[in-house]
Amino acid sequence: MSPPTWIGEMIDKVFCAVDRDLVWEIPLSAGKRDDILVWHYDHKGIYLVRSGYRIEMEGRRLAGCSNGNYLGRWWSKLWGLNVPSKIKIHVWRAFHEALPVRSQLCRRGINVDQWCPRFRESVEGCTHSLWLCVEAKEMWEETILWPVLNAFPGGRFSSLCSFVSDRCNREELGIFCMLVWSLWVDRNLLVFEAVDNNMDFMGIGVVARDANGTVLGAVSRRLFGRLSPHHGECFAARGGAWFACSQGYLSWTIESDAINVVWAVQNPTMRALEANLIEDIRNTCL
Repeated sequence: MSPPTWIGEMIDKVFCAVDRDLVWEIPLSAGKRDDILVWHYDHKGIYLVRSGYRIEMEGRRLAGCSNGNYLGRWWSKLWGLNVPSKIKIHVWRAFHEALPVRSQLCRRGINVDQWCPRFRESVEGCTHSLWLCVEAKEMWEETILWPVLNAFPGGRFSSLCSFVSDRCNREELGIFCMLVWSLWVDRNLLVFEAVDNNMDFMGIGVVARDANGTVLGAVSRRLFGRLSPHHGECFAARGGAWFACSQGYLSWTIESDAINVVWAVQNPTMRALEANLIEDIRNTCL
C-alpha cells in the first residue's frame, strides 16, 4: 500500500515559501476524512476557554509592557501585524533578550555549553543566534529584505528591529518577524532533536521479526517534506502496520521506542495534527 502524498507542483505554485513548508508538515491519511478546526496552542488540538483566556491575557500583558514613548512606533507596528500572536510574542521576547539562548542560561546559573550550537564560532546570545550567526546571515542574504538589512550599522537585536521597522512597510516587517521565528525553530530542532531542517526529506525503516528474533522482511521509504521527528515515528508505525498486512501476517505487534506514538495510538485525539496517521494505524490493526 503506497502512502498518499501532496502534489508538489501545485503546492509550489499556490503557496508562498513559508506556507509551503507548513503544508508539507501536514501528514495525509490513507482514508477520507473531513476537514476540522483545531486549536494549535494545544497539542490535542482542542480549544479550552482557559487556554484562550491565557493567550489573550498574555498578549495584553506584553502589549501593556511596551508603551514607552520612544518605542511607540515599533510596538504599534509589531502588534498590528497580520501574523500569528506567537510570532509577535517571540519577536517581543527576542527584542528584550528574553529568549533561552545559552548565554542567558549560563547567567542564570544553569550549567550548559554557551557556544553557538550551529558552528560554535561565538557565544550564543539573541543577537548572534538571530542575526550574526553564519547560518542566519546566509538566510537573510537570500531574502527580499537584504538590501535594507545590509545597511544596518550594527548593534543589538533590538536595534536591528527598530532599524527594520523604520525602513520597511507592514508586509516586509511581517516577513521579517516570520523569518526570525523560523530561525529560532530551526535552532531548537538542532539543539533538542538533532534535526537539520535544511533537509526536505526523512527516511523511515521497518524490520519484521518472528518470536525467535529471526528477520522475516524489511522495508524502507523516503518521505518528502519537513516532518517533525514525532510525525516520522508515526509514519514508521503506519508503515509497519501496512507491511504486516501486505505480508499476510495473521498475528503481529508493533514495537516502538517512541512513547508519544504509543500513547497517541492508545489514546487517539481526532484534532491532533497526527490524527490522520493514528487513524490509519488503528484501522489497520482492527
